[in-house]
Amino acid sequence: MKEMSKYIIFLVLFIKGTFLIGQIGLNYVSDYEGNKYKTVKIGTQYWLAEDLITSFYQNGDEIPNFKENDKWSSTKNGAWCFYKNNSSLSKTKLYNWYATTDSRKICPINWRVPTVMDWYKLESFLGGYKMTADKLRRSGDTNAFNSTLTGYRYEEGEFFSSIENYVMYWTSNEYYKGYSRSFSMFKNDSLTYFTTHSNNNGMAVRCIKN
Repeated sequence: MKEMSKYIIFLVLFIKGTFLIGQIGLNYVSDYEGNKYKTVKIGTQYWLAEDLITSFYQNGDEIPNFKENDKWSSTKNGAWCFYKNNSSLSKTKLYNWYATTDSRKICPINWRVPTVMDWYKLESFLGGYKMTADKLRRSGDTNAFNSTLTGYRYEEGEFFSSIENYVMYWTSNEYYKGYSRSFSMFKNDSLTYFTTHSNNNGMAVRCIKN
């Protein structure tokens, strides 16, 4: 009977965990250069609980860091930068869309850049687009999604915008040639948005488990 009681308690906690953000995680996963990321389970999805900060693809090839405006605006290959090219402003790396869909893969092994449908599924589980942002910004639980404001880099390369106001995460979906979809949240706004941007914009990346 005692063993049965333990089993029932375990089962209840497990079921409860599958319906609450941050209850069941994968502890940590690492990328090629050894950066470790906390993870979070939300519904049936596993997400990184931190923004991607790798400088390498899965196979060990380096992703170029383009600080120069002309290189950033003209490339059709993967690249990254810090906000205003200054790591003291934010540790999050901003990637162009080409880096997120390169065949060498930017996310840790067994993880990938989410699709629009992955983000839709997340929204749906959390109650819809009108209340998702507040839940993703929670940081009290060590395994929470913990979204932070990162801003982005314009396609021309010269301008950076709004690190104090919003975050935009790339999806793997190209909307039409040269432009792709992102999942966006704004400060003090409970709503989430799907927006379209040039593939040469620099944005944050969150990975989802395969």
